[in-house]
Amino acid sequence: MFGEVSSPQYPQSYPANLREQWDLEVPQGYQIQLTFNHLDIEPSPDCYYDSVS
Repeated sequence: MFGEVSSPQYPQSYPANLREQWDLEVPQGYQIQLTFNHLDIEPSPDCYYDSVS
C-alpha cells in the first residue's frame, strides 16, 4: 500500500494562511510511515507559523 499527499500548487509555494488537513486511515494491524521528499516551510521560532503535526 502506498499513496501521496501534496499541498495545493505544489511544487510552487503554498497559499498564504493555508490550513490543510489529511486524515489517513489504514486497515487494523497496519501502520503508516511518512516520508518527506521535500519539505519547505516558513522559518519561525518554535514553528509558530508553519508546522507538520
